Amino acid sequence: VSLVINEKNQNDENEDDEQNEEQDYSNETAVKIDNEIDKLLTQGKKNANKILKKQNAELELLANALLKYETLDADQFKDLMEGKEVDFPNVVIPKERKTEKSSAKSKPKKGFPEPQSS
Repeated sequence: VSLVINEKNQNDENEDDEQNEEQDYSNETAVKIDNEIDKLLTQGKKNANKILKKQNAELELLANALLKYETLDADQFKDLMEGKEVDFPNVVIPKERKTEKSSAKSKPKKGFPEPQSS
């Protein structure tokens, strides 16, 4: 384990040396760059949240359609977003799974629980 840690530390030191050699600007400039990147990421996150909140109704509609039909083609998506009647030809809506009658002797199934229908 110590050999792996030593190799990791040596690799980190080599990377630090390479970064210092390649950096053509001061640490002050590096801090300014990092601050600007942080601002861009923060603003991007705010914009994404704003869009998701503004479009929440459409997002819910899309999520429900995908849960029900599993796939949508481009025309179906467009109709759904425009509030039009969506045509689902040849679509078989998945039926609920038949469950076996549980008895006192049956063992619980391993793995993930079955999804609950709403």
